[in-house]
Amino acid sequence: MNKYVNLNEVNEGAPEALFCCVCGTTIQSQRTTKKYCSANCRQKANRNQQNSASSTTKARTNAEFFDRAKRLAEVLYTLPPEKRLGFMQQLIGEARAGNTKLREVLTNQ
Repeated sequence: MNKYVNLNEVNEGAPEALFCCVCGTTIQSQRTTKKYCSANCRQKANRNQQNSASSTTKARTNAEFFDRAKRLAEVLYTLPPEKRLGFMQQLIGEARAGNTKLREVLTNQ
């Protein structure tokens, strides 16, 4: 009895379609365990993502940013309409003067 199995005999017939985990393209491979279509997709999948789901620092930064934006919006919309333009001009002046946190909120960067 032959204790070695020929993989070509096991995989006879049409191979199952494999799809790249990153870009979704069809993978042409003899291996059924292949996950990525190229080295670029493999590298992209293994990069650290800097988003609020994976980083507590980024989550805190995002929370502070949105809280600051919410408070500015509340102040702006509690003012009478004729005073809103002056308030926005004052905010823009402060941002130009070097207030980087305010500049981030106003430009959304």
